[in-house]
Amino acid sequence: MDVNAARADGRRRIPVGGLMLVGLVLCGAVALALADPPTPPEQAELAPDSNRVLVVLTPHREAVLAAEVPGKVAHVDRELGEPFAADDVLVRLVDETYAATEAIAAARLRCATAELEAAQRNTARESRQRHAAAVLKAAEVKLEATQRLHDRGQASQVELESARRDVETARAECELVATAVERELAQAQRELAIAENQLRLATHELAACELTAPYAGRVAEVLVQAYEWVERGAPLLKIVDDRVLRAKFLMPARLFESVTIGDAVNVTINETGSTVAARVAHVAAVLDPASETFEVYADLDNRAGQLRAGMKGLLVLPQLAQR
Repeated sequence: MDVNAARADGRRRIPVGGLMLVGLVLCGAVALALADPPTPPEQAELAPDSNRVLVVLTPHREAVLAAEVPGKVAHVDRELGEPFAADDVLVRLVDETYAATEAIAAARLRCATAELEAAQRNTARESRQRHAAAVLKAAEVKLEATQRLHDRGQASQVELESARRDVETARAECELVATAVERELAQAQRELAIAENQLRLATHELAACELTAPYAGRVAEVLVQAYEWVERGAPLLKIVDDRVLRAKFLMPARLFESVTIGDAVNVTINETGSTVAARVAHVAAVLDPASETFEVYADLDNRAGQLRAGMKGLLVLPQLAQR
């Protein structure tokens, strides 16, 4: 082999080794790029491991308040994040129509009450019943007299039959009068009950124009603005009661017998770095066979308002495993 051939063969072999070296370098760079970044020292204590579980804070109570009556929004009294007390007005609807409806219902109730009182007075006096009874008594007396005259031959059979028909007519009139009085009294009582329910409904709808808070808390979301028209059932506000927060977390199934209601636990909050005390309030009745875990709720006091729903934290398992 001459020198030129050897040089040409060397140039063909050298690039293969270089390519292998470049490939190894690139693979190492990709592996480093894909690797998780190191945990900062200040977050090292909050990194989950086999002895810790993730905790999520949720409100003790939350609700979406909806309109009970249709109408136009007059004013939204609380905005996003603002606190409120129980029974505070949160949203107001225009109420002129409902106020007029209540006034009409109140007038109808007054009329129905007067009609019932009149019917009761008539029933108590029994004037029509006494008159009908007097007519019946007179017809019976006439029948007795006619019967005596007929027996002595002084009255015809036609007169006797006429006297009997008068008695039957008077007796039927008594029954009709009694039925009519009862019917009028029942009708008056019915009208009064209807008027009372109409007024109760009108009063409720008027009061529903002011959406009040069922409990103390904060506004989580405002879903309506002033001057908007809302239908019955339309969502207006989402509220939360965060004076007590509920820490939700999953525990390994092996610790099921170690957790009881009332157990005290400590939760380290990621967002603040603080550790807060909580107490187990609820333990799931059923284990999840797929994940081999069960759900636990722990309540923590947040009357100071330093925590927010949605924060996360960690709970150390040995707190419960040692019990």
